[in-house]
Amino acid sequence: MLRRSFAIHTNRVYTANMKSDLQRVNITLPSQTLQRIDRVARPGTRSRVIDEAVNFYLKEHGRANLRKLLKEGAIANAEQDRKIATDWFHIEKEVWDKLDQ
Repeated sequence: MLRRSFAIHTNRVYTANMKSDLQRVNITLPSQTLQRIDRVARPGTRSRVIDEAVNFYLKEHGRANLRKLLKEGAIANAEQDRKIATDWFHIEKEVWDKLDQ
């Protein structure tokens, strides 16, 4: 009898309205983290909450990393960029002056 109720539970929780590309994983979380998840997750939606949280973290972390890399690149290339802009300034000014006439 226990086996049947477990099967009903797992079928309802893990297959209802879920994508076919899901994979089951086992993770270990501190009990305080799990309690916090359970406060915001409706019954049967814990995996969805964790998925959304992980995707949000990765998206934000990726943006922060991209900003850091762009800043580092701009600082590293600043002198070269300034020299190129200075070298081409008179040519660009000449073209803009002709267009204004």
